[in-house]
Amino acid sequence: MSATLTGPQKAAVVLAQLVAPALDLSVFTGSSAAVPVRPDLEAMTVPAIAAIVLIVIITTAQNVLTRRRTKTGVLRLDEGR
Repeated sequence: MSATLTGPQKAAVVLAQLVAPALDLSVFTGSSAAVPVRPDLEAMTVPAIAAIVLIVIITTAQNVLTRRRTKTGVLRLDEGR
């Protein structure tokens, strides 16, 4: 799972470095000085951790709901597709 998270983070860092010269973020700050684009570890890690927590919660809920069914109901889960 860590490879799933580190790949997009590395891509975001590279993309930020490539696109940073073309971005003009001074519009949002109201100053005429250039605003540097610096992705930090915290801004990229917090959403990744939140995604992991959400995935674990959803997977656990689906597992609990599936196990409540009878064995024949579980076997027929794939028939509805």
